[in-house]
Amino acid sequence: MSRPEPAGTIVVATRDRAAILPGTLEKLVALPERWPVIVVDNGSADGSLALLAREFPGVRTIPLGENRG
Repeated sequence: MSRPEPAGTIVVATRDRAAILPGTLEKLVALPERWPVIVVDNGSADGSLALLAREFPGVRTIPLGENRG
């Protein structure tokens, strides 16, 4: 039996939160609904993007490149 399409998407906006982002994403990707997770990075300078690529390759990332407030 195939699984139905997700009813929603989870979007996380972040900036310089590499220390706490893994804990948040681990919980979100483990939700039973299996909703897609998108992280919008607002110009982080703390390695957040590298961490996302390394530890959460299934999470879509939208890097803004600079702090857009």
